[in-house]
Amino acid sequence: MSKHFSLFTLHVSLYLLIPLFALAEGGKSQVPLADPYILLDGGTYYAYGTNDANGIRCYTSDDLRTWKYEGLALNK
Repeated sequence: MSKHFSLFTLHVSLYLLIPLFALAEGGKSQVPLADPYILLDGGTYYAYGTNDANGIRCYTSDDLRTWKYEGLALNK
């Protein structure tokens, strides 16, 4: 039982560290999206998600590391 609890605790701890890997050097997320969805089409990754009340933002990337803001995919 103790072994299972230790493994569970390890997994939860690692899960809680995931947001730290998404942070840029300045301590801010490179792509500040809530509930992101990433789609690959023709060698380009498209990330969609919400950030503010204006609508759904769209970012593009060729390498999943550097992202370019493309504007709103859907306006409110």
